[in-house]
Amino acid sequence: MSSLLTVKGLSTAFLADRGWMNAVEDVSFQVDSGKTLCLVGESGCGKSATALSIMGLLPAGNGKITAGHIFYSGQDLVHFSNRKMREIRGREIAMIFQEPMTSLNPVFTIGNQVREAIALHEDLSRSEIRNRTVELLKQVGLSSPEKRVDDYPHQLSGGMRQRVMIAMALSCNPKILIADEPTTALDVTVQAQILSLLKELQQKLDMTMILITHDLGVVAEMAHDVAVMYAGQIVESGPVREIFKNPSHPYTRGLLQSVPRLSDLNSPARKSTRLQAIPGIVPSLHELPQGCRFQDRCSYVGFDCKQSMPALNVRSKKSEHSVRCLRELKEWTP
Repeated sequence: MSSLLTVKGLSTAFLADRGWMNAVEDVSFQVDSGKTLCLVGESGCGKSATALSIMGLLPAGNGKITAGHIFYSGQDLVHFSNRKMREIRGREIAMIFQEPMTSLNPVFTIGNQVREAIALHEDLSRSEIRNRTVELLKQVGLSSPEKRVDDYPHQLSGGMRQRVMIAMALSCNPKILIADEPTTALDVTVQAQILSLLKELQQKLDMTMILITHDLGVVAEMAHDVAVMYAGQIVESGPVREIFKNPSHPYTRGLLQSVPRLSDLNSPARKSTRLQAIPGIVPSLHELPQGCRFQDRCSYVGFDCKQSMPALNVRSKKSEHSVRCLRELKEWTP
């Protein structure tokens, strides 16, 4: 399987009140053609910052890539100019943002906003662009696309707006789709519909996808591979089945143990069953501890964990399961 996107040693910094801080540090992963990689972790762990770095959408003057490489089809996007990145965005790599209501311009119709991306990259007439827009809205399952093309964002429900965002992202048939929390603020039924739509479109269009989420249920449903992030770093990565079956980092285990299981809900003692929380809080990016960043919340912490930062080491060459931990944890029983 060939890697369509390879990220190596990526570090991204943002300018804050106390100076520059690394929101992403030494992040490496690859995404194989036609597969889905899930970036998972708590809010603020660097998932979205990683995506913005890939897209070249870091805020000018307030965000910058300080180290690393982003290889797409053999080209390092880190060294691309803004003009060259505009040619890549949409046509080669597209992104769905978290909140469709703030991503869509309230003063322009749905059709105008979808047409904009098509007109930028495709040499088509106005009538051809309109027909393409209607076809895209139909493709993402929007009802009455001929009518909706002239509607404004406030006239659509949250789920419908998210389908419009997907249509915009797919307007130029990108090879890679980055979906940043695509089901945020949607009810459970609509969430399932959006995820089902993404999976269907991926298979139909043979897309490669990076899915950003904090929902392990979404990871289990959508991912081929998963990278778990904590405090700006990847702490564990590998095939999704391997990670769920044998999580080897204390943080990954904590995430999995905090998810309610059906067996617990059906247990006679369910009234006394409590979710297992991860103690403590994520350290401030301005005051990161020496050594492992998870040390203050880890029940396996030792003296050596506080001395130097553990490397992301391969635990299983066969499955490419890698873990940033000094401990060889015992076999996991969920």
